[in-house]
Amino acid sequence: MSRIRRAAGRLRARVGTFGASLRDGARHESRRRRLAWVAAAALMVLGPLAFNLAREPTFGASVELFPRPVKPYPAIADPRYYEALLKDSELLLQMRLHGAQGLASYENVTFSRSRGGRLTMGVEANAPAKAHRFINALAPQIAGATQRQLASLVARDLARAQARLADEQPGPERRFLRGRIRRLESFGEFPPSRVLPGAAAPRPRLERWADRLVADLPGDFRSRPSPVWAALAGFLVAATLWLIGLAAVPPRRS
Repeated sequence: MSRIRRAAGRLRARVGTFGASLRDGARHESRRRRLAWVAAAALMVLGPLAFNLAREPTFGASVELFPRPVKPYPAIADPRYYEALLKDSELLLQMRLHGAQGLASYENVTFSRSRGGRLTMGVEANAPAKAHRFINALAPQIAGATQRQLASLVARDLARAQARLADEQPGPERRFLRGRIRRLESFGEFPPSRVLPGAAAPRPRLERWADRLVADLPGDFRSRPSPVWAALAGFLVAATLWLIGLAAVPPRRS
């Protein structure tokens, strides 16, 4: 135990001596040398800050959806219907199996109405390739989710129509129920989807010069970090280099 205490004491003494040497070197720095370090620090802070502010934080990709009626059910153009499908367990499973899970957040998926009863489904991601892959994987899964939702709706309506038919007296209503039952039974286990995806989304274009520069670098496209954190990292690098300079090349005393 005493050896550990002595070693810790020697270490504290060395650290204290080193710190005193750095403080002494900082006090004796020349004005020209200090100005040079200030200029270098400003460059290391403002450079990353300006560069990352010149980049796009997110990239968007979109696909058109075409709602269609599946008689006796009408077409659904309400964006809220499709937003609810994003919680479908089978949809989430298929997105994982296709390697699209995690490329973008489902919270960043939007549905908006377009002309002619169409819908536009879009997503924002921090890289063009991620937005491109995610939205093109999601579009057919949305169509599959409408198919599963319709199958559940058909099964419920079929059971209700059969129950009503059992209690209905002969007449027009009974004939109507028989026709409805035949139509619902014709769907089978897999009814059609209630929406048709349009053409695949193109890859988002890089509009800003800073993003094009990053894209030309080797490796995958690097998403934009926070400009504030980039500036802070530059400041820490400048401070570290300043301390190394004081230790490696201490200022001469006048």
